[in-house]
Amino acid sequence: MKAEKIIFDRNDEAAGIAVFDETGLMEIDIYNENRALEGNVYLGRISKKISLANDRIGFMVNIGDGHEAFLNSYEPALKEANMSEGQSVVVQVAQEKRAEKGAKVVRNIQLAGTYLVYCPFKFDVEASYKIEDAEKAAAYKKTVQEHCLGQEGWILRTASTEATEAQLLEEMVALRETYENIRKKARTLTAPAVLYTKENPLFEYIRRYKDTLKEIVVDTPKLKEQVEAVFSGTVALQKEAFEEFGIDDAIVEALNRTVKLKHGGNLHIEETRAFVAIDVD
Repeated sequence: MKAEKIIFDRNDEAAGIAVFDETGLMEIDIYNENRALEGNVYLGRISKKISLANDRIGFMVNIGDGHEAFLNSYEPALKEANMSEGQSVVVQVAQEKRAEKGAKVVRNIQLAGTYLVYCPFKFDVEASYKIEDAEKAAAYKKTVQEHCLGQEGWILRTASTEATEAQLLEEMVALRETYENIRKKARTLTAPAVLYTKENPLFEYIRRYKDTLKEIVVDTPKLKEQVEAVFSGTVALQKEAFEEFGIDDAIVEALNRTVKLKHGGNLHIEETRAFVAIDVD
């Protein structure tokens, strides 16, 4: 997909990202900025211990978002957890809350940067399978391995092949500092508490469509400045952009059970617990 324009807007209830290609609106992402986003790190409190299949144990964890998160005691890279109710634990959201089901969290923290993923509980260096330049991936793996401190792990992201060696090393330092800040907060704060929040999802969209993106519209001067630091195209400032560009109307239309077809006729969509029924009129 070749996106040309991204619009970011927010109100008191939610934030939204709209992506346009040359033909019009192609994607909309609406999310609550206060929700437990995938990648966020929390100091949680064990609220309940539960029995799982195969003699495993799980925990319900209060991370402060109004819904109990689920933590499995078993994680491949870590020693099996044996915790008690009321105990504090540092966890990261691996899967966001869905409907009435709380988030899934893990103890195996991983911090993603632009070029690298820092894995403090992993003890090797890997490269993304999506990297096509095998020679450069091997060279950068060697560079990262040579600059590892003690037992730590790293994953080279696809974008790493576009970075200089100096940029990789700078990001290694920055991600280590982020993890140390998480550890310091965990020692001083009382659970439940936020230890680390993932960057605005807008920046993930910018990285995803950077090769074709021409314009980005944002809602605050601060965000405009942040976007201009990583994007060389046009960055515009616009309040209530979703209303201004007709995106609010597009959302209402997308949620409508009846879809009008361009060449006449309608689709009637009915969602049930078992299936989605589509009636062509």
